[in-house]
Amino acid sequence: FEQTLGTNWSMAVHPEDRERVLAEWHAAARGQAPFKTEFRFLHKDESIVWTRVNSATMLDGQKSFGLVQTVEDITERKNHQATLERLATTDHLTGLMNRRAFLDATEREIRRAHRYGQPLALIMLDVDHFKRVNDSFGHPAGDEVLRRVTAVCRGMLRDEDLMGRLGGEEFAITLVQPPLPKAAAVAERLRKAVSELVIEH
Repeated sequence: FEQTLGTNWSMAVHPEDRERVLAEWHAAARGQAPFKTEFRFLHKDESIVWTRVNSATMLDGQKSFGLVQTVEDITERKNHQATLERLATTDHLTGLMNRRAFLDATEREIRRAHRYGQPLALIMLDVDHFKRVNDSFGHPAGDEVLRRVTAVCRGMLRDEDLMGRLGGEEFAITLVQPPLPKAAAVAERLRKAVSELVIEH
C-alpha cells in the first residue's frame, strides 16, 4: 500500500475496478461478511499491480472488535492468464483475432446492433491466387503477404471495427455502426488498397 498513489487506498484502485470494489466492500461491511475480491492497484510508477484481498471481521458474539486482512500480489498469475487468453484468441501470424474470437466478438456486436437499432456491416476478404504465391515462392512469402494485407487493412479501419483471420487467406471485417453507403465505400477502398499492394520478397 505504501507504493500506491494517494493516502486513501481506494483512490489507488484502478478506475475501472474502483466502483465494483467499493460496492463489494460496503456490502461486506453492512453484512459483516468476509470481503474477498481481486482488483488492480496503481503503483507510484504508474504500473499496475493485480491484488487479491481477503478480509474478515473478528466477532465477540455479535460485536465486532477487529479486522483480519490478507493482501496478495497476484500480478504474475494474472499476466500469465492474460497471455494464455491472448494465445487462445489471437492468430499467431497476423496478430488478428482468430476465427473463434472474431465470431464471438461479431455475435456480440450483432446483438447490440439489434438491441439499439444500429447498423452493422460485414466484409469478407479473400486473397486471390494465394496458393500460387505459396507454390511459387514458398510459405515464408505467403506469410509475408498475409501480414502485409493485415497491416494495410488495419491501417484503414477504426479502432472499434473488428478484423479477424478466419483461416488460410480468408479474412473478415465487422464495421461497427457505419452508414451503409459508407460501409460499401470502405469495402471498395480496402479492395483497391490490397489489389495495389506490392510485396518484395
